[in-house]
Amino acid sequence: MKSKNLELKVGFFVIIGIIILLFGYLWFRQINLRRTGYEITINFNDATGLKSGDPILVLGVEKGKVLSIKLIKNSVFVLCYIEHDVILKKDVMAALKDVALISGTKFIKLKPGNDEELLDISKPFKGKGAPSFSLSELGDILDPIREIAEKISGEEIEKTLENINIASQELVGLIRENRAGIKRTVKNAEKDLKKIADAADRFSESLELLSQFLNDINEGEGTMGKLMKDEKLYDELEATLKETKELIKDIKKNPKKYINVRIF
Repeated sequence: MKSKNLELKVGFFVIIGIIILLFGYLWFRQINLRRTGYEITINFNDATGLKSGDPILVLGVEKGKVLSIKLIKNSVFVLCYIEHDVILKKDVMAALKDVALISGTKFIKLKPGNDEELLDISKPFKGKGAPSFSLSELGDILDPIREIAEKISGEEIEKTLENINIASQELVGLIRENRAGIKRTVKNAEKDLKKIADAADRFSESLELLSQFLNDINEGEGTMGKLMKDEKLYDELEATLKETKELIKDIKKNPKKYINVRIF
């Protein structure tokens, strides 16, 4: 009887101890969260693959973890721990992402937002679920690639490489056979380019002489320049030319007037 009472007492104290430890842990956890971070609740339509302990990335940096996941009616509510230096605004965005294409491991991506008003962390906010992508869909994508690969046999690949090798050898042989002709063509091209350059130089010199000639005329230098600049000389020359033309015209009309031939 005494042994039974002792067992009951020991069991009672063990249960009390467990309860105290549990409450102590919860109390310490709440205090620790208040000091180092805070909790938020994100509502997802579907949280397939997400589990407690998965990371929360803020702009690519891990700044929290998933604490718990609860299904309430037709929605999933995810309780998250966020470090104290992350300031979330009212327009915060949360999205469920895959660590890799087919890994099945998830994380929550957070964009803090730019709104002036802070997020009310006492209320859940809506998150965006990960796009659904199954292995069967991946298989559908890879099927056409597999069909193409099956059509291309090893013999065809080997034959194609052989044809490329033959074509390369023929090209090298053609270049070797026509090396002298290629060199001659290059030399002729160089000569032609030199002729063009010489002609361009001569043309440039001619332009310079013409420019100097026109400049001399403009400044009144030389016969043409003086003629162009001296109006009196120009007028006298023009009058002389006019009289000469009239004289020639009159001689043609009345030659006897100017030529008198006598026969003795």
